[in-house]
Amino acid sequence: MTPKIRTRILVIVVVVAVFTLFTSRPVRSPQFDSRLPESIEYIVWGERIALLTNVSGIMTVLTAGKAVRAHDCTPAGQFVLHYSGGRRAEVWLQPGHHEDQYEFVYDGYFSIPRSAFISTLRSAGVDETKIPK
Repeated sequence: MTPKIRTRILVIVVVVAVFTLFTSRPVRSPQFDSRLPESIEYIVWGERIALLTNVSGIMTVLTAGKAVRAHDCTPAGQFVLHYSGGRRAEVWLQPGHHEDQYEFVYDGYFSIPRSAFISTLRSAGVDETKIPK
């Protein structure tokens, strides 16, 4: 193999590796709208559980989410974020694979402390028995 061919192969390998690295990295934190939603609809298994207007605590917990690898899980519920002007965003909730974590999907897959998630929902007025474990 000539040096010219080796150099070309090396360049191709480096380009593929860099491309793979940058396209497969999970988003580091969820990128929510900078404005707080006016309300959040909390839905579990298709049933509307609550319409929450005390949203700052929930958004604080969600924005602190840590990226996890994408995987297939059936969502147990969702938050529908309602912003002024009619804009909506959906956050899909997954109880998670670890008893100390809850997961959600919004522009990526994220994990949050289960205790913070549950206590924040409880503080917002949600009956704890309506939160999928």
